[in-house]
Parts: sequence; structure tokens; C-alpha cells
Amino acid sequence: MNFHLDISHISKIEFDYCLSSILSISSVLLRLHSLNISNDETYGAIARFIRQYPNLLIPSLRSLSLVDASTYQIKSLLIKLSTSLEHISIITNRTMDMYDKQIICEILLKHKSLRSCRLSLCDGVDCDETILNNPIDNQLEDIIIDLSYFQNILTLLSYIPNVKRLTININQQKYYNQDYDAAAFDIVRLSIPTQLTYFNLNLRFSNVDFEHIEQLLNCLVNLKHLCCSSFRVELVRTMNLFIIKSIFN
Repeated sequence: MNFHLDISHISKIEFDYCLSSILSISSVLLRLHSLNISNDETYGAIARFIRQYPNLLIPSLRSLSLVDASTYQIKSLLIKLSTSLEHISIITNRTMDMYDKQIICEILLKHKSLRSCRLSLCDGVDCDETILNNPIDNQLEDIIIDLSYFQNILTLLSYIPNVKRLTININQQKYYNQDYDAAAFDIVRLSIPTQLTYFNLNLRFSNVDFEHIEQLLNCLVNLKHLCCSSFRVELVRTMNLFIIKSIFN
């Protein structure tokens, strides 16, 4: 029997009881399959968890969810809890240094057992070619991630060769057209995840030109599900026309 422990969105009294009376039982730790913990409504919960169990290892843990954690807390729990994690969700609106966000992204991309990942950090991750210097050997298949800029997508795709479902939220408005390199899309075609069949792209206020979106979509030749959204009305209209044209062609 596996245990699933959700100690998020509870009172401090309930949280303290879980720490002292449930997690202290060795048989629970041996069978703990998933853990959800949050600072959102239980202030200081993750810090208290780390202080009480500084050397905690949970070899049975397969799923971890962290809400409103600090940079230190995220890195600490990712390194200490389990090397056998298959699912992870990290959501926080805390301001983070760009370098710290890249470090967290790097840890996840290098994790060998992860199958699904949600990474939603304040202002997104500026995922560029400096994140990883070594070949990728991850098994990520389902990813939801907030990126800083549209051009980060090209780099990310080269880091996730086994992805099947991908949702990307673009958090920054600015798109650096002066950095645009048309040849980059030709490089992407060489390393495109061939199993990617589901793609959900939320552009929000990004001012990227549709020409660049079209070039990206033309690289994703095996898509079966595509959803593109934007807060810019003119871009939505152009995307709809592109999708309709693609269907009938």
C-alpha cells in the first residue's frame, strides 16, 4: 500500500500534527508515494519541514509538489528527498535571481527518472544554451513550463528529446527581434522531439511576430493536438487563419 500525503492548504495546527505524528512513523516514510507541501496558506510550512527533517530521504517518493517555495527550499528538497522522483510540480510567485531559476531548470533537466514536470517560476525561466554543457539523458514526457521569452522555446526543445506533451507559457512581453536567427529553426529541425504530438502555446502578451511562430510550428511535424493563445487580438486572428489553412491543406 502506498501513501499519498497532501499537507498543503491546511492550518498550522494540522500541519504540525502531520509532521510530528505522521511523518515520524518509519513505515509511512517507507511507503510515501507522493507529497504535496505549500507555503501559500500555511506560512513557513516548507521551512519547518526542512528544519524538522534536515537529513530526510524518502526512497519510495515518486511525486512531489511545492507551492510558493523559496530558491533555497526548492534546491534543498530536490537534492535531498529522492532520486526516484517521476513527477514534480513547482509553482511560485516569489522573485528569483535569473541564475537560480536556471539552476533549478538544470537540476530538473538532468534528473534521470522524471517523467512529468511542471515548472512555474515568477517571470519564467530564461532557458538558453548556457544551462547545460553536457548531453541530455532525461526521460521527460509531459512538461508544463513558464519561459521568459519566445526564443527560449528553441533551446528547450533540444533539451527534451523524449517529450510527448508540452505546454509553454511565455511570461515576458519583449521579443528580441535583433537576436532572431532564421537558421536557428533549421537547427531545431535536426533535434526536434519526434514523439511530440501535443503542443499548447500560451503567448500571453508576447510581441513575437507570427512569422516566427509559423516557422516553429512547421518544425513540429508530428503534432496531433495544437492550441495557441494570446492576449493580442490581431495575433489570435492570424493564428486561427494559419490553423484553418493547415487543416485544409
